[in-house]
Amino acid sequence: MAHDVFKIPNLISLGRLLFLIPIWYFVSLPEDNARYWALAVIWVAVVSDFLDGFLARKLNQKTELGLILDPLSDKILAGAVVILLIVYRDFPIWLAVTVIVRDLLILSGGLYIKKKTGLIPPSILTGKYCFASLGILLMSYVLRFDYGINIFFYLTLFFMAASLILYIRELFRILQSGRVVPFQDKFIFRIGRITSIVIISIFYFGRLFGLY
Repeated sequence: MAHDVFKIPNLISLGRLLFLIPIWYFVSLPEDNARYWALAVIWVAVVSDFLDGFLARKLNQKTELGLILDPLSDKILAGAVVILLIVYRDFPIWLAVTVIVRDLLILSGGLYIKKKTGLIPPSILTGKYCFASLGILLMSYVLRFDYGINIFFYLTLFFMAASLILYIRELFRILQSGRVVPFQDKFIFRIGRITSIVIISIFYFGRLFGLY
């Protein structure tokens, strides 16, 4: 497993943690333009979460290590940024605790499955949306953008609850069947996701830049 660290998707997953340094630096600065630098760094980190999975499939570099590193780096990054925003942006402590507890529950469940069956539960698509929604919520707090906070606050709560329920269901399925079933993506699902992302992005960035 050690040699798999140097595969491109796994390097991207590990490299995502390096974004914490510039995020902390820019969030801590009082200047207005620092908010936009922090936004840019967080956005790149969110995009990298989709990129590592995409490259793993396209380059045929899916590994057991990657199944661990990808969600683990997401959880570490999100948890650390949440703590920074509690300090610098009045991020709700109860929501921060909810985010961290959810991640610990998922991590504990994965470790239990690994111990009992030797299998590593894969990331689920809803979890990816949860991370993306949380990332945009965090960006909204970085920018002090109330419109974005109001939208993605509720979207994040929805995806957190949905992904936790679906992940627990997947853990029970693995325990019962003793096998991991990869997610079967369909064209109609991809179109739906892309359309939703485009519509939400238009509303978000349109309001952010005062276009309406």
